[in-house]
Amino acid sequence: MGRLDNIIARNRSKPRGPRLFKLGLAVFCLLLLVLALCTDLGVPKAPPQGPPRADGIYLGRPRATDGGVSTETPLRK
Repeated sequence: MGRLDNIIARNRSKPRGPRLFKLGLAVFCLLLLVLALCTDLGVPKAPPQGPPRADGIYLGRPRATDGGVSTETPLRK
């Protein structure tokens, strides 16, 4: 039984490091895929849009300030 004991001892003392590393790497890759599919982390942000303008003229409603004069756009002469 000496040979059988050697085989059993060799099989019991397998290093678990490479196996756990592969499992951890697979779980990490799956997590990245799930985050990429279910979130907007990789989507570029839209540029901020300012007020509507045509040829430099503000087209929105002026904001009321002191005295009802708007400071949005200066008057042209």
